Amino acid sequence: IAYPLVDLSTLSSHHEFSEPWPVNVETYLKLRELVAHLISDEWPIPPGTEFGPLVGKGSGKTGDFAWVNLWTLLIHHKAYLKLASQEIRLPKVSVPKLEFEETSSNELFEFQIEPFAILSSLSYSPPEPKLCSLCGRDNRKVEQIIIEKRSIPPDVDMFRIKDFPTKILITERFKKVVDDLKLTNISFTSVTVD
Repeated sequence: IAYPLVDLSTLSSHHEFSEPWPVNVETYLKLRELVAHLISDEWPIPPGTEFGPLVGKGSGKTGDFAWVNLWTLLIHHKAYLKLASQEIRLPKVSVPKLEFEETSSNELFEFQIEPFAILSSLSYSPPEPKLCSLCGRDNRKVEQIIIEKRSIPPDVDMFRIKDFPTKILITERFKKVVDDLKLTNISFTSVTVD
């Protein structure tokens, strides 16, 4: 999970978050407590959570969407404006700190895709939870993605699955607008809602 709009520089201990490194559970819990007040009470902060804008180097030209990995989605500013003009309810965006050789390629936004949806117990094998008592990690295997209908947010067309945050969900409305606008570098797979 990444929260690119969360600014850790307000914390006196922000230097503890500058470089990721393995820590014991007690240290992880202490670090999680330090940042918990900066985000919604309902958002998870699992080990490896990233804060602040994406930083790095890029090369080549991007399509309308750009993928850093399967769970980090960027959008070209022109595509963002096209979507916004269609009244799509988009997540908030930040400006990543990316270095490109071509300045025109650096016109990207990073979505802060917030975790709202919840997997149905029917998604798992076995269906009974196996949660870590310390960090809350669920050790069950996801067999298929089935979303609890009540967990779908009414005010945004792109969101994550809270208990499977590497997956990004969008509404049918979002898909239709992307298809109508012929935006590039994105594909869709349907999921079941229960």
